[in-house]
Parts: sequence; structure tokens; C-alpha cells
Amino acid sequence: MKPVVVLLGIFLISFFSVCIAKQLNKEEYLKTINEERRFFAKKAEIPNMYKLEWDDFLATRAERRDCDLKYPSCRKALRDGNAEAERHAQSQLKSYFPYEKRSELIGDYGKYFMNGNEELTPGEKKIGCASVTTEQNKDKSVTGYGMFQFQTFCILEPEGNGESWNMPRGKAGSKCAEGYENDDGLCAKKSEESSGRGAMESSQNDTKSATPIHHVSSAKSGKNSISNKEEYLKSINDLRRAYAKKSQIPNMHKLVWDDFKETQVQMKDFSEDGKTMRVSRRDGNDNDQDHRNKMVDDYWADNTREAMIQQSVNHHMAGLEDLTPHQKRIGCAPYNYSAMISGKNIITKTMCFLAPEGSFSSWNMPRGVAGSNCTEGYENDDGLCTPIKKSEKVSGGGSLENSQNGTATSSSGLNEKTFGISLIFLLFVIHTMF
Repeated sequence: MKPVVVLLGIFLISFFSVCIAKQLNKEEYLKTINEERRFFAKKAEIPNMYKLEWDDFLATRAERRDCDLKYPSCRKALRDGNAEAERHAQSQLKSYFPYEKRSELIGDYGKYFMNGNEELTPGEKKIGCASVTTEQNKDKSVTGYGMFQFQTFCILEPEGNGESWNMPRGKAGSKCAEGYENDDGLCAKKSEESSGRGAMESSQNDTKSATPIHHVSSAKSGKNSISNKEEYLKSINDLRRAYAKKSQIPNMHKLVWDDFKETQVQMKDFSEDGKTMRVSRRDGNDNDQDHRNKMVDDYWADNTREAMIQQSVNHHMAGLEDLTPHQKRIGCAPYNYSAMISGKNIITKTMCFLAPEGSFSSWNMPRGVAGSNCTEGYENDDGLCTPIKKSEKVSGGGSLENSQNGTATSSSGLNEKTFGISLIFLLFVIHTMF
């Protein structure tokens, strides 16, 4: 009898261990998806991204793949794909990232499964997933992709048409519907404890699904970042300060880091170039450095200012882009570029977007003491016009030069601390592209 009791005890312990493991696995999977949504909402300035709740009935439907384009109030999201599927997801996310592509994105929701965008659809509020292997054959000679293989099938509700993408960019969590509040970038129900830990994100069902979810790292956060943003930003501001003093530029402003501009670089979103931002290609080879120095020297004199401003309308002004006086925000990311200029091979490793000036009009200013002609809300800080507002602390313990985004961190831990998962775009490259 005793051996039977022992065996029964082992069985019960094993049984409950499996049940607990399954429950925690499902909980962690939901948490991972919400972290992806929060991360994307902050990086891409999505103001109406909702926090997903688990729905066991949707999980049951997912087991049966019970959702397609003909359903008006649900979307399917195929996840945990092979390399080809992830590469396609990254490409899709990048392709639809510019705001000017939103209408096309919404239109395509009515025609296609939007790999990479489905689980990031802002207006979705419920999700259920199941371990269901799905394959999609692609003609590589036509599409450039081979077979897609996915391990997980998810169904999201209540939105079936992608209309929630029709929202201007804004601070994450700033455009929540009635009954919801900002929970660190996600719109969460006011009745829930917004901690994201312990509870099943306000699971709507009391029963626990027995369907295990196999957590496989997605590519949704694997964007390359500057190794140390704070030091990198400081080096650019030091360059601007030194130039302002030496060249008597009275209106040179101190740059603050902008996470969204970094995201735009990673996504190769040039839609605002020449309008509300400028591009700077940096960290180049010797030929690039010589070219940058020559550009700065050639346009140093007052009598060259008008020509410089005119040239900037249609040309990248190497060296001068970093020094444009009224630029106030910057975001950078690794970005390989090469070109032949004046018979020399120019190679750069970093690209930065600077805002808000799309022209070089701020160069049209008489010389004066550095920092003596600041715009409203700025004051002289040893030659640079600096925001009067006090420095905000970043999670790494320093101040990212008054970073405008609450998500600013030292980049060395950006991906690991925020998720520990990889982005489609979401963010690649961004070896290619996130």
C-alpha cells in the first residue's frame, strides 16, 4: 500500500506542477505580447494602444482557427514563426511604419493577413492563443520568401478592420477611451491593477485553459541601438558648443534625445525629411571625415550663408547637419551607408534624424556671443541654448539631456530590460530592419 501512496503522491505533484506550469506559461505569453505593444506604442508614438486581456473562448476558437477576413470583429495573428516568416513580418512592419502609409495599411487590412502588424493593432482588447502549427507556401521567385511556418495561432477582438490605426501620433496612452486609463503607455481598464504581474491581465474567464503556449522569442524588439546614447548625445552637444563658441553662433541649441526619431531611423522612415527634420550621416571613414570638414570650412564665412541655405534644400550637408543651430531633438541608430563623392568612397555607420528644422533657415542669424540669442523657453548654458526645464532622470541613473520621452534609458540595456525579446522592426536593423 505504501508504494501505491508514494506513486500517487508523485503523480499528484507532477499533475499540479504541469497545471501550474501551463498557467504561468500562458500568463507570461500574454505579458510578452503586452510588453511588445507597450514598447511599440512608446517607440512609435501610438496614443491609443490597449492592454490585451486573455480570453479563454478566443483561445478555444484559436485551436480551431476560427477567424478569417470574413469575420467583422476579429483578427488572426500567426506568431512564433520561422526565419522566413519573421523576415517578412519585419519587412511588413517597416513598410507600413510612416504615418503617410496609414490609409494604405487600413485598406490592406480588408485584403490580407497583416503579418507583423496584427498583434500591434491599437484597438484590440482581447486575445486568445493556442499552439497550432500553420504553414503558408510562398513562391519565392515571385514574393522573395519561402515557406512560412508558425507555431502559435492567436485571435484578437474586437476590431476586424484596422481602423484604430487612423489616429495621429501622440504620447503613448494619451488617447484612451472612456473607462480606460494610461498604464505606462497602454490603455488599461480603470478597474484593474495595472501592474501587469500576477493576474492574467484581468482575464475575463474564471476557467483556465489547458492549451499550452510555447513561448518562442519573436523578433519584435531586436533593433540595433547606439551602445551608449547618453555619451553619444553628449559628444554631439560638445561639438555644437565648441563650434558655437569658436564661430560665434548665438542661437545654437542643446539637443535632447528623442526615442521616436531613433525609431524612425531604425524603420528607415524618411517621410519628414526636409519638412520637420534633417538627416545626418555620421561615424564614417577617413574620406567621410575629410568631406565633413571641407563642407564646414567651405561654408564658414558669412558671405556663403545664403548659398549654404539654398544648397540645403536638395542636398545632404555633411558636417553641417549636426551644427544647424535650431535643431533641438535627435535620435540615432546604426545605419550603414556608402557613396562615391568627388571620386572618393564615403562610408558611414550611423544615421541621425534631427528636428524640428527641415531647412537651414536658422543659419540666417548675425554672429554673436554663443548662447546669447535663444528661443523662448531656453537659456544660455555655457554657449548652448538649453531648455529651462530641469533634467529628467533616466532609468539608468543619469539624465539623457532632458530626454523628451519617458522611455529613455541607457541603450546598453534597452532591449534586455524592456523585454528580453527580439522586434519585428519592431522594430530589425535593423540589420535590415526595427
